[in-house]
Amino acid sequence: MRNKNKASLRKGSAIIYLAILLILGSFSAVMYSKYQAPKRNQEMVQSTDHALNELRDALVEFVANNGRLPCPAPLDASIDSTVYGVEARDLNNFSCIAGAVTSGSGVVYNPGVAYMGAIPVATLGLDKSLSIDAWGNKIEYIIADGMQISSSERTAHNFDKDTPTIVVNDSAGNNLKNNVAYIIISRGIDQYGAWSAHGSARAVMPPVDNLARDNLECQVHSNNCGAQYLDTIFLSTEGAAVKTLMVYGTKHDLSSECSANTSGNKCNSTPCNSIAWTVNGSNTIKASASSLPVFSFPNGFAQANMSYSVSFTLSALSATGGDIYLVYEYIDNAGVTRNYNIGIFSNKSGFSGQYDYSYLTKTITLPFGSPYDTPKRLYFALANPSSSSSLNIANVTVMVDVNERINSLRYNIWNLPSCSCSTSSGSNIKMPCSKHGQENYYYSQSSNNCNGNGNGNGNGNGNGNGNGNGNCNGNGNGDGHCNGNGNGNGHCNGNGNGDGHCNGNGNGNGHCNGNGNGNGHCNGNGNGNGHCNGNGNGNGHCDDDDGNGHCNGNGNGNGHCDDDDGDGDEDLCKCSTAKGCSLADLINYAKYPAYPNTRMFISTAKGDINLGTYFGSVIYGTFTPDQTASYTFYLASTATSALFFSTDDTAANATLVAQRSTPSNPDAWTAAGATSYGPVTLSAGKSYYFAAYQVNDTGHDNISVGCQRTLNSSTTTINVLGVGDDTTGCAGILGTTNLFDINTQTVCKW
Repeated sequence: MRNKNKASLRKGSAIIYLAILLILGSFSAVMYSKYQAPKRNQEMVQSTDHALNELRDALVEFVANNGRLPCPAPLDASIDSTVYGVEARDLNNFSCIAGAVTSGSGVVYNPGVAYMGAIPVATLGLDKSLSIDAWGNKIEYIIADGMQISSSERTAHNFDKDTPTIVVNDSAGNNLKNNVAYIIISRGIDQYGAWSAHGSARAVMPPVDNLARDNLECQVHSNNCGAQYLDTIFLSTEGAAVKTLMVYGTKHDLSSECSANTSGNKCNSTPCNSIAWTVNGSNTIKASASSLPVFSFPNGFAQANMSYSVSFTLSALSATGGDIYLVYEYIDNAGVTRNYNIGIFSNKSGFSGQYDYSYLTKTITLPFGSPYDTPKRLYFALANPSSSSSLNIANVTVMVDVNERINSLRYNIWNLPSCSCSTSSGSNIKMPCSKHGQENYYYSQSSNNCNGNGNGNGNGNGNGNGNGNGNCNGNGNGDGHCNGNGNGNGHCNGNGNGDGHCNGNGNGNGHCNGNGNGNGHCNGNGNGNGHCNGNGNGNGHCDDDDGNGHCNGNGNGNGHCDDDDGDGDEDLCKCSTAKGCSLADLINYAKYPAYPNTRMFISTAKGDINLGTYFGSVIYGTFTPDQTASYTFYLASTATSALFFSTDDTAANATLVAQRSTPSNPDAWTAAGATSYGPVTLSAGKSYYFAAYQVNDTGHDNISVGCQRTLNSSTTTINVLGVGDDTTGCAGILGTTNLFDINTQTVCKW
C-alpha cells in the first residue's frame, strides 16, 4: 500500500488535520500490485498512478464546491461522444442513471447500493486524457449511494447526513477501511473486465475464483455476473492476487484534503494575513497593572469568510493577585462596538481554556472573532485593577484563521444580573459583579441610585496630556483636579462649587463632564468613546471605563453609578436579597445568545472551575464517535445544569436529555441529584450536536459532561467527553460543527 498524505493547507493547522487523519484513519491510499514486472509495466503503473491522484484531487475540489460527489459517467460511451465523461444523474430523485452503470439495486436510495461507471472527467473539468489508463482502458469510478446528493438538494439521505457503506478489505479478507465513499480504479495489467477507451467493447471477465471478480459485478466462486451481484465490499490491490490500481477514501478524506494547488472556492491558495504584535519593537510583551498592551488591527487585515487567532509563548506568569484576561474588541454587523474575553491566565488550573503555570514555555493559540466582525483591537485587562498579577508572552502573532475547529468546543459565558438580585422590597444590598460581567473586568458594587454624581472641579487646576488632543477645563469656586490624557482625544470639563476630580483618559475619545455643588469624582476612561456626565448637588461617583457607554447621574442624593460594559445601563441592579439562578435567567437574558462576555474554545467538554458568581454558560459543539456502539452521557456540576443532545448535527433537533439540580464535585458523574442520558446507539462517523448549560450564583463552580461506551459487551469507565479510548470514556472527535463543514470551510494558505 502506498500512502499519499496531502500537505497541510496552513502550517498552524497541520496538527488539526493530522488528528483527523490519525483518529478517523481517513487517508487516501494508492495501492498497486506487488509483482515483478518489466520496466515498461512499471512505467505504466506510475503513469496510471499519477492519473488516479489527479482525479482524486479533482474530486476533493468538486466536493468542496458542490457538497457532494458526482455520479459516474457512462462506461459504454465513446471518447468522442458528447456524453463522454459527463455524470449521469436523475435531477428528480438524484439517483445515478448512466447507461452501463451497474448498482446493487435499482431503488432510489439504499445504503447497500454502490454505483459503478466511468470517472466523470468532463464534470470534473479535466482533460479526457486523464480518464484513460496506461493500457488504453477507461478508468472506473464507484460511489456509495447518497454521496451524490448535497444537503441543499435533499434534507435526508445526502452527503452530509449519510454514512457510506463501502468496505475495502485486503485479499485475505482483513478489513482495511470502512465507510468508504468512493473508489477510483484501473483494471491494470490483467485488464479483466476493463472497458475500451474508444468504444463500448469490454474485456473478458476474470476466471472463476480469481479475486479480481470481487471488484466487479460478479460472484467470485461462480460464473454469475450482473448488476445484482455488485456489492459494497471491494478488495485492495495489495498482493499478487489482485492486479489492479485503486484510490479510495471516506467522505472525511474528501473534505479534509483541500490542497494548496487546487483553485476552487473553498480549496484555494490565498495567503493568510498575519502580523507580529510588538511593543516598542520587541516581540516580548509584558502585561501588568502599570502596562496593559494593546494591539490595533491594521486596515485591510480581515479576509472574507475568515476568523482570527493569536499565537504566543507564555514565558512568565504571576497571577496570585487575580486573573489576567486577553480581550477582543470588534464592531458587529450592526455597527456596535463590543468586546469579550478570549483567554484567562490564572494561578488555578481546571479546564482547557484557562492557562496557569503549567503552560509556561508552551505555545498557546487562542481563536476568536467571526466573518461578521470588523476587528478593532486586542488588549489585556486585570480582574483587579490594583492587582500585582503580571505575565510575559513572546513571539506573538495575530493571524487570519478558520471559523470552525476540529477537536474543539465553544464555551460561552454570560454575567447574569437578573439572578443576583431580587426585586422585592427591603433594605438595599449591593451585589458583587461577576468578573465576567463587565467588559473592562473591574470588580464593582453599585445600587440603582445614580443621584448626585457631581464633580466640582474648580480653579482650573488640571493636566491636559495626550498623544492626540488633551483638553482640560476647570471652572469653579472649589478645589479640583482635571486630567485629560488621551491617545485619541481626552476632554475633561469640571464646573462646580465643591471639590472634585475629573479624569478623561481615552485611547479613543474620552469625555468627562462634572457639574455639581458637592464633591464628586468622574472618570471617563474610554478605550472606544466613553462619556461620563455627573450633575448633582450631592456627592457621587460616576464611572464609564470602557466602550461606548454613557453614565448619567442627575439628582440631589449621594450615589454611585457604574456603566463599565458600555451598554448605557448601570452594571447591576438594586436588590434587597440575593436569589438563586435558574436556566430561565440565562435563556431570557437580553444578551443571550449573541453577546456573551466570554468566548473560548476548549478541547474537552469540561468548563471552568471557580469561574465566579452569578453567571450562565454553555459548552456546545458536536461529537462524532469512531465506533457504532451504545453510549451513556453524564453531568457533573456545582450548580443547575442541563444537557441537550441531538439526533444529528443540528441544534434544532436537540432535546433535553439529562439535568442536575444538586451540586456535585468536579467529574463526580454518579453523585446524587442528576439524571443521565442513555444507553443510546450512536453511529460511527456521524456527528451529533450537544450543548451543556449551566447557571451559578455563589460559591465554587464546575461543569463537565462525561461519557461511557459499551461495545461487544465491553464497557469503558466514565470520563470527560473528549478524552477516550478503548478502556476509558468515549473515543471520537469533538468539533465546533459537523466534520464535513469543518473540513470544507473557506481556508487560506500558510
